[in-house]
Amino acid sequence: MVRGGTSEAAEVTPGRPAFTAAGRAAPEVRSLVLIQDGREDRRLLESHFGAWVICTDRPPPLDLAGIDRNGNVVARLSFGPPRRRPTGRTATGDNSKRD
Repeated sequence: MVRGGTSEAAEVTPGRPAFTAAGRAAPEVRSLVLIQDGREDRRLLESHFGAWVICTDRPPPLDLAGIDRNGNVVARLSFGPPRRRPTGRTATGDNSKRD
């Protein structure tokens, strides 16, 4: 299973995706399990070429597991915590001018 692109919302808004990811899974992957905050959401992967897209209402961290027809985990992807957005500060955190 491989990941493609991801997208994170600048702000979490109820009713809108906070995080979206896409990728491809091998033919033996029959279902996906999204694991976040101790909860699991299992869905059949019904895709001709193994393409998948997930959307969550909360930002990462989360894991995505690929499950084969026997219920075995055959792949796992981890998505870390949200990236920090630049604040416009310098590397030292000091925006004041120096003479």
